[in-house]
Amino acid sequence: MKFPPPILLLALCLTAHAPAETRRGPANPGEPWVFRCVLDDRPRVVVAALGDAAWAAWDTNYGALYQAWQPGNEGVKLLGAVYDGEHGPQPATDGKVLLREPLGPAWFAPGSGTAVSPVPFRYKGHRLGAPGRVSFAYELHLGGSTVTVEESPTLKPGAAPNLVRSFRIFGLPADGKFALKLSGGPGTWAASGSAAQLKPSADGAYLVFTRNGEAVLTGTWPLPK
Repeated sequence: MKFPPPILLLALCLTAHAPAETRRGPANPGEPWVFRCVLDDRPRVVVAALGDAAWAAWDTNYGALYQAWQPGNEGVKLLGAVYDGEHGPQPATDGKVLLREPLGPAWFAPGSGTAVSPVPFRYKGHRLGAPGRVSFAYELHLGGSTVTVEESPTLKPGAAPNLVRSFRIFGLPADGKFALKLSGGPGTWAASGSAAQLKPSADGAYLVFTRNGEAVLTGTWPLPK
């Protein structure tokens, strides 16, 4: 009986016991799970690889959720000169889109039931906390007041992807209010917390903030086929 050479035996042993590759996300310390890039030709996007059930991306030009999607093998195809040396291509979504918000302002000063004008906005960056925790900071200008908004997204496990967006509001004057525009059909979003209420609109909904404190917005989508 012939036996394989020792080097081949060692290679087979290492292959058999090699750990399975972990998808980019909070459980994989070898890859950043929150990162900035151009995505689908949209510049200044920040991606959060929240888990295998869903990733989400925000447009930092507007402080708006760009999209949520069920990731494919890569989640984001990192194409282009920075990543693979090829000039021309740009990073692209890899997976099945659950929700995609239209391009444009997201924060508004509300009137009598409707949004009347975009609120001047500035993205202030993101901060990582405990594993799987990230917070985005926004600055809104309402008249002479500067309001700070912190958004912390997480993925809630369940039969369908649940994106939980927790907001903390600071600096809102007693008589001030502002609104976050949301798209999606009836039942897409649910809100809780004392700082805001969800108001339906013809093309989605508005989360209307009326006080400092916390509000939680939960988005739910059926699993794509």
